[in-house]
Amino acid sequence: MTKIAVFGAGTWGIALARLLAANGRDVTVWSAIPAELKSLSTTHRHPNLPGMELPAAMHYTADIAEACTGRDILLFAVPSPFVRATAKKAAPHIPEGQLIVDVAKGVEDKTLMTMSEIIEDELAKAGRKARGRQCRRGRRQNRAEGLYHTDLPRLHQR
Repeated sequence: MTKIAVFGAGTWGIALARLLAANGRDVTVWSAIPAELKSLSTTHRHPNLPGMELPAAMHYTADIAEACTGRDILLFAVPSPFVRATAKKAAPHIPEGQLIVDVAKGVEDKTLMTMSEIIEDELAKAGRKARGRQCRRGRRQNRAEGLYHTDLPRLHQR
C-alpha cells in the first residue's frame, strides 16, 4: 500500500487526502495546528467542506518528523505563504531521493521562486535532494496521476 503524507489540513490538503485514502492509500495528514488535527480526527469532517466525511483510516500528526518517515510520497498542500517555513522544518527529516509532489501554486514575493523551487531550495540548504522538482510527462507524472484515479466520470473541456 502506498504511504503518503499530506502537508496541510486546509480544504485543498484535506480534499486530496480524502481522495487518496478513498483510493486505498495509507494517508497521514500533517498540520502545524494541533487543535485542527484533533477536530479532524474526532469529527471526521472539515469545517469548510460541508457534507464531506473523512475516512476513519486517515491518520493525523503535528510531528513533522513522523510525517516524513517511511512515506512513499510527500504531498505539499500548505498555503503558498507557508511553503518555505514548512519545507525548512521538514527538510532535515526528508530522506535523500524522496518523491515530493507540490500542489501549491504561486510565486514567492521576495524571490519570485515557484513553490516547487522553494521546496527544492530548502532541501538543498539541508543537504537533501528530492526526485525531481516537478512532474513532467513520463513515469513520475503517470505515477502521480494514478494516485487520484476514480471511477467517477471526468469532464473535459476542449
